[in-house]
Amino acid sequence: MVKRLVAISLALLLVALGGAPSLDFGICVMPQEAANPLAQDGAEFNLTWTSRGMSTPGLVVNGSYLEGDHLVLNAKFLGKAGFVEPFNTSITIVGGNLNTSALSSTVSLDTYTLAANGSYSLEVSTTDSLDQTTSAIYEDVFLGNFFVPVVEVHEPDEVSEGLYNVTWTCADQNQDDTHFYEVWLSADDGVSYNRLARNLTMSWYLWNSSGFLERDYYWRIRAYSVDLSLFAGPFIDLPGDYVPGDYGDGFFGPFPYTNGIPQIHNIGVSHPADFTFVSGQVGQQIQWFLSFWGGYGIIGYELDYTVYRDGAVMITDTLTITSEEDQYIMASVDNMSPGVYNMTLRFANPGPEGGIVVDTVFVSVVASTQGGWNPLLFVLGGGILGVALLVTATIFLRRRG
Repeated sequence: MVKRLVAISLALLLVALGGAPSLDFGICVMPQEAANPLAQDGAEFNLTWTSRGMSTPGLVVNGSYLEGDHLVLNAKFLGKAGFVEPFNTSITIVGGNLNTSALSSTVSLDTYTLAANGSYSLEVSTTDSLDQTTSAIYEDVFLGNFFVPVVEVHEPDEVSEGLYNVTWTCADQNQDDTHFYEVWLSADDGVSYNRLARNLTMSWYLWNSSGFLERDYYWRIRAYSVDLSLFAGPFIDLPGDYVPGDYGDGFFGPFPYTNGIPQIHNIGVSHPADFTFVSGQVGQQIQWFLSFWGGYGIIGYELDYTVYRDGAVMITDTLTITSEEDQYIMASVDNMSPGVYNMTLRFANPGPEGGIVVDTVFVSVVASTQGGWNPLLFVLGGGILGVALLVTATIFLRRRG
């Protein structure tokens, strides 16, 4: 009962005094650093990465794929039993000849100076004041600092007769890069390209088109991205003269260039079937129909051609092309004796493919006695029969007389 009265009295006294009095002793709770949300449970290190324009760090683990402009690795030693400060912490890119260290539990490394994209092993280690060392290895981590520039090529603009201004724009995620350009031109629908210029630093090229054929062309602008703070140049032959070697291509085409040297269409021929006819039949002929492609002009073109019979010239003539349809070369084979003939057409192709166009038709002429009715034999046979009848009648009349 007495203990209860004492407790009540003390409680009333505390209320009257406005709270508990300050004490010089008691339980002291030390403030703790907030746990890193990216830290792995039980790990001795925490390895994260950042890049330009990246607001939140990312965690690095085995097989991580990192890409950004100036990738920075940030390592933090989380502690280990028995380790005594101060700590010396380091990051090493194995095989990349790049490392850094700091007399601290944290260290950062900008991987941009690797000057190449690739997969690496990363080693993070800490040594304490007692020369005790612990480390962690992060395998197969891709570091991609270098981005391919994106090129957009615009339609060439004719600024004066025969001069065209070819322009383009280039965008690159690497903010510090300078671009060097090559200009390529294709005359075969992009199958192959010829380089017209290289190591340009301006985003335009003045094309002198004199001497070029009228045809469709395709443009390719290749942009090499170079950080001059790493590679000062000069660059004679990109990409061999600097390490990253990354480049991007932009294309434009087809570009129908019609102000140059006129180019005639290619000319091809059909392949008429071999055939047979009876000697004496009329209206027998071969027709080779013409086809056109791969050029611009053909109307009014004068095509010289030759038709051979068994290797000897039979016809030499010129055909004026009046349209791109229903054009043909004809050779008559009437009045040919029985036999087999090799009829060959030959002419030079005036178009971009060039070469000689050749086609052969075999014509067989058979005599009319081979399964046919011969009017000459009918007349001769009738005459002989008439003579025989006349002789018989004369003998008969003589006998009666």
